[in-house]
Amino acid sequence: MIKVDENSKKINIEYARPLASRRISAALIDFLIMALLAVIFYIISNSIAQVTPTYVNSNQIVDSVRRDSGLYVHSDGIYGESSSYEYVNQYFSDNPDEYAGSIMYQYLNNVIDGDLYPIHGHVGFAQYMGRYNIEYKEEILNLFDDYRLNATLNNAPVFDTNFNIINGNSQKEVSLNVLCPFIEEKLISYLSYIPNYYESLTFITRNIIYIQIPIPIILSNLIVFYLIPLCFRRDKKSIGRLLFKIGLVDKNYLYVNFKVFTLRFLIFLFVEIILSIFTFLLPLILSFTMMLVTKNKQCLHDYILNIQEVDETLDKVYYSLDEAYLDRMNKKPQHIDFKLK
Repeated sequence: MIKVDENSKKINIEYARPLASRRISAALIDFLIMALLAVIFYIISNSIAQVTPTYVNSNQIVDSVRRDSGLYVHSDGIYGESSSYEYVNQYFSDNPDEYAGSIMYQYLNNVIDGDLYPIHGHVGFAQYMGRYNIEYKEEILNLFDDYRLNATLNNAPVFDTNFNIINGNSQKEVSLNVLCPFIEEKLISYLSYIPNYYESLTFITRNIIYIQIPIPIILSNLIVFYLIPLCFRRDKKSIGRLLFKIGLVDKNYLYVNFKVFTLRFLIFLFVEIILSIFTFLLPLILSFTMMLVTKNKQCLHDYILNIQEVDETLDKVYYSLDEAYLDRMNKKPQHIDFKLK
């Protein structure tokens, strides 16, 4: 029961709660619009990032090292941007009919500076790392020899003491199950010793994690869940809530003012959206569950501020008690059976 002090009269402001199916449908529409905008903003931010001098220089260093090392190949066998590189084992997984030695032995017999390094004598990558420190070359050669001598398939040795393939293993089986894991588990880490490679890769990774992904997410949520609802001053409708005639009211069943709505959005953005990125979507799952099972069917951000979604099919959201009182004097509202009190 809410009093209108000016007239010393009592009035009830009552709303029907929208059906769960309508609320879920509205939320899905809003999230689909948000996701579409996020993809568009990501494409834009990624395009901008890739033409900045620092990013271009870092990307060139990473590409150059990966290409020259022979540890990475493009999925179609052509070296390209760093985003299109794959481990050699992934190449074989995607191309099961490819002759196993065509890529793997190209690496193991890597041509550097016009010299061919045979598999049983030297490993191409060892020669490559030897440019930066001769100790790396010897270390990798010894590591490779030990790895092959201890390698097994089906609990049987793969190589003899002269490093010949034995026990009927095919070149493809050895490449996929022995040589590829050796590259991924042992050799990739050596790239961090190459000057400027680790720093360049870190810069690109951080740029993606802290700029290219968060900014599109923040901008798309800002538009869908804050700026658009602000255009509907009375009931703060998003596109989804507009389509399903759902409005927002505060704890007094009146319109949600600017300060409270801004706080609502900040809680939603930082607690549910951004925190979900780092916690496997747990805050969003919790919020969605609360919308279905709590007494007033409120999401987490609405539960914290005691904001509720109401059906505007028959009723409207009021700015003040005076407006509600005058409206009740002029007409007798009709309500659906299930109401908020």
